Amino acid sequence: RTRYQTPQRSVAMKWSWLGLIGCVACVGEMIVPELQGIILEGSEDPLAESQLSDFKQYPIQSVGLFVPGQSATLVRALEKHIGDALTTEDLLSIKQKIIFYYQNQGYPFVIVSIPEQKITDGVIRLLVEEGKVDKVKVYGNRWFSKQRYRNAIHLAPGDSIDECALLNDLSFLHVYNICFYKQ
Repeated sequence: RTRYQTPQRSVAMKWSWLGLIGCVACVGEMIVPELQGIILEGSEDPLAESQLSDFKQYPIQSVGLFVPGQSATLVRALEKHIGDALTTEDLLSIKQKIIFYYQNQGYPFVIVSIPEQKITDGVIRLLVEEGKVDKVKVYGNRWFSKQRYRNAIHLAPGDSIDECALLNDLSFLHVYNICFYKQ
């Protein structure tokens, strides 16, 4: 359960990583009369005001977050919401745009959540968490050692899951195994 507090009222909503759950009464409800900015955070640590720039000049900001690819593409997609009223549907749309952006950049496992916050200045904070590798486990190997497979996979515990890099590593393993058998 996440609680949003605006100067006029407090709005409670249930969230999942996919979006709103069972919140029919909240659909279409206005959260902020005019969205001034969006902060994309990489951790739930409280932000210092010194970490942020002027929202009039830079309405979309990221703090402590790796934004893959051309971040200007993500900024353009999110800027469409700046200056308008922010409803629950708009918030879901913003979350989906961020998730799709990361997926299109090759990071298929990302969660966008809304930490508890007081929205008084029209700026909303979103927590963006990328899927991380816990461990690389090899099993079912028959012809090659587990270490040979582990060495071919360049993802290590704690790394973000880069789909393109992982597929390249798997392709290399596949080609390497075919070439080995032909000799």
